[in-house]
Amino acid sequence: MRQIFLGLLLGLVNAELVHVSIGEELPIGSLVSKLMFPGEYSLYDVNEQYFALSFDGKITTKSRIDRESEPFNDPENPYELKVRHGQTLIQVLINVIDINDNKPLFKIKQDTFAFRENAQIGDEKTLPEAIDIDYGINSTQGYRIVSGNTDNTFEIVSFKAGNRKFYYLRLKRGLDRERTPSFTITIEAYDGAYPAKRDTLEVQIIVEDENDCSPEFNQTHYYASVREDANIGFKILTVKATDDDSGSNSKIVYSIDRDFSPDNKFMINKKSGDITLQGPLDYEQEKEIFLAVKATDEGTPPRETK
Repeated sequence: MRQIFLGLLLGLVNAELVHVSIGEELPIGSLVSKLMFPGEYSLYDVNEQYFALSFDGKITTKSRIDRESEPFNDPENPYELKVRHGQTLIQVLINVIDINDNKPLFKIKQDTFAFRENAQIGDEKTLPEAIDIDYGINSTQGYRIVSGNTDNTFEIVSFKAGNRKFYYLRLKRGLDRERTPSFTITIEAYDGAYPAKRDTLEVQIIVEDENDCSPEFNQTHYYASVREDANIGFKILTVKATDDDSGSNSKIVYSIDRDFSPDNKFMINKKSGDITLQGPLDYEQEKEIFLAVKATDEGTPPRETK
């Protein structure tokens, strides 16, 4: 392994074939191999770009050797250097060994997903790909969540198809928008080298509201007094309800439940909750009047509270 790291690993030599492995990114002039047959050597291709050959058989680097670039980026097909030795043509097959000189890179740095509040455990969103142009163990090996995963709500799972691996953000626990309306999760992609190289992706998760909350009045009972001779339109009191949902699920409409309060002497503003006098009062006939008020949200289906 030490010889590979230094860029020198001499293979077995025969009359026609030499196998050599070198590390990428060697300094120009680094020794690649020393051909051991007696006599003089010359390159078959006088326009060779990457390697030089001395007359006594020393092969050295002539330019930058980058395994991620052509013609060295196919590990199944080593680079072929043809050498003349008298009447013999020697094939020197040079395999360039990857070093961890690149890190995984997400195509984007931020992404946004939306999960319904009533999403099923196991629902998934596809994560963007983190590409590492290194090879083998030095390429992208996995994703992990490093921060923002409140209550361990999400997990990362993967699926392999051929030579590619796809990663998904999976819902692990039920969502409650009223408790946690959003998440900002940091996901890390890492390679398999030591120390590993990494890149991060920030994922904003929006929990879309489900109409799972009913309106709640700020009081269970309201009390008011009104003079018998009060004018029509006189505001008696205002009821107030709130709904912890969002959007139309939190918008409230007020009404008087006529099944329990058939008296039409009162009306309520459906938006403000103001209860006003609509007909004349007679103290001698009714000293107390009870009204049942409903608060109904605009969700589908709507939820109501009396």
